[in-house]
Amino acid sequence: MIAPLARWSFCMLLIVHALPLWASEQVPPGPEPAKPAAAAEVPAAGAEGKKTGSSPLLDWRAGVAVTKITPDTLMWMAGYAARKKPAEGTLQDLYAKALALEDEGGRRAVIVTLDLIGVLTTIREAVEKQVEEQYGLPPACLLLNASHTHCGPEYRERAGREEEASNYHQFLQEALVKLVGEALADLQPARLSYGQARAGFAMNRRRNYELPEDDVNARKAPNPYGPVDHDVPVLCVADAEGNQRAVLFGYACHNTTLQFFQFCGDYAGFAQEYLQADHPGITAMFVMGCSADQNPYPRSTVELAEKHGRSLATAVEAALFAHPRPLHGSIRCALEYVDLPWADEAREARRYPVQVMRLGDDVTLIALASEVVVDYSLRLKRELGRPPAIVWVAGYSNGYFGYIPSERVLAEGGYEAPAYAPGIEETIIGKAVQLNREMESMNEAVRIVMFGDSITNGAGVTEAETFREVSRTELTERLGRPVEVINAGVNGDVATLAGKRLDEDVLDRKPDLVTIMFGGNEAGFYRPETNGFAETPRVARDEFKAALGAMVDRLQAARITVVLMTCPPMTERYWGADLKPYQEHGINFLVKDYAQTMRDVAAEKQVELIDVYDTFQQDGNKLDYFPDGLHPNARGHQIIADLLVPRLSQIVGRQEQ
Repeated sequence: MIAPLARWSFCMLLIVHALPLWASEQVPPGPEPAKPAAAAEVPAAGAEGKKTGSSPLLDWRAGVAVTKITPDTLMWMAGYAARKKPAEGTLQDLYAKALALEDEGGRRAVIVTLDLIGVLTTIREAVEKQVEEQYGLPPACLLLNASHTHCGPEYRERAGREEEASNYHQFLQEALVKLVGEALADLQPARLSYGQARAGFAMNRRRNYELPEDDVNARKAPNPYGPVDHDVPVLCVADAEGNQRAVLFGYACHNTTLQFFQFCGDYAGFAQEYLQADHPGITAMFVMGCSADQNPYPRSTVELAEKHGRSLATAVEAALFAHPRPLHGSIRCALEYVDLPWADEAREARRYPVQVMRLGDDVTLIALASEVVVDYSLRLKRELGRPPAIVWVAGYSNGYFGYIPSERVLAEGGYEAPAYAPGIEETIIGKAVQLNREMESMNEAVRIVMFGDSITNGAGVTEAETFREVSRTELTERLGRPVEVINAGVNGDVATLAGKRLDEDVLDRKPDLVTIMFGGNEAGFYRPETNGFAETPRVARDEFKAALGAMVDRLQAARITVVLMTCPPMTERYWGADLKPYQEHGINFLVKDYAQTMRDVAAEKQVELIDVYDTFQQDGNKLDYFPDGLHPNARGHQIIADLLVPRLSQIVGRQEQ
């Protein structure tokens, strides 16, 4: 059954990657290195790239978009409080990049990455609102993640710099909304695969609190024995021919190799640049992990930033090389907020977003806001991991407002430990685990009742050949979850009589969705009670319309989704085709009117309609599909299933949102 959870969105996912922008780092700006040769331009999204190992099914669609977000003016830079002047130039342009994904059920997702210090809450709120209004993408399917470069613009309003911050904020907001739309418009058949490797230049930047006070290194940082997360998760997108279109990758390390006055993406920017240069046509996108207490070592020069970038790019190459796994299944997204209380109870609790995104069956992406220490990533992977599937934990997502300590860091104190009340880790981890558990419970079967006459019942074909069974099989594959289809078709039935069995055959089954197909028997002259013909249709059109309307009203009152289906046309093979009215007016002169009545009811009640009649009427081979002139054969049932499956898949996807 489909749970009507407003917070859940089985839909297209959008991740916007931005660099976190709040805390002033302790390391002061160092000497300014000479600017090397200009960085390579980002290739156009969707250009032809190298071929990758392909999965057998094209069960995804993907779209890519890129836009430059380097400030047009020399703004003040974010990240280091010791900076006393604005930027002096650009070493490497900054970009926002969007990856849109859509599964077979029509659930969409977009990932956008930003070369910025962070994602302001005001940006998140404005962009998610406009994206939902303009593109129908629910907030749960939008993930904004920042690379946390300290060589990007400061776009929080600061005294004396309000105007430049406000101008950039407005520019960024508009650019991101447009970017999402461009990625969605670019959706094309795709294959997804995933892998994982490791990179080792991140080190825990806190001191080792376990050392005795008299130890020579007791108060020295970094801590080479401290917790780290060296995993490099990778998601690869290929087109129908196997050409790589995009690669999404992550790492947990502060993006702070550089401390100068040039705009630059730091090591994450260089890693993306190298991957794009080595794979022409690919769009490389970086997602920052839980790196609040992780720094790159050594640091402070452009050459070191380039080396770390090359190291990370090489790890991505290793993940792509070392037996990447095809990714199948559906997109599922959830977003909820928790309150984080402060030690000072007088302070208002922090509203904190926790987001879980399931990409197919094997990639779970958990997005946590602001500067999250590495303990969160390590714990979530430990508690939720089920190799070879991967748990990918991102920090710096969907908001930025300072450090988020674990219980360990909170107890130790220090730079990354603002005064939250104890229990902060359990609150955040507990919400992520809860959302993941509820997401897994969505594997419960979708229940569909198909209500109708002998065509629905499958007269003349085997059970496996009915459009019901074909639809069930194909929907299960598309949705990535069980689908139960209940046969409520009765031979010879009409809508006026079927209403009497609506409770027992439909409502009592508690379905998520009901299809209704009538019209052929109602329009006919045949009378089963006499086994002969009359001179008028079996059910008058106004009675047919009233009966359909009453069914729809009752189902909608029970909050059940209704899909109306016109009946198939008759053909000249019908055993009563020699009746005078048919000879004078054509075999379908009444059936077409009852099909129109079904369309009218669908329009008036604002429910979905699948026009089976019109599809067959336009097919020049329709005689081949109805051996007795009334009931479709296996080929005819397949055509009906081909109409049903994509529409029902989309409807179920909307229900899950």
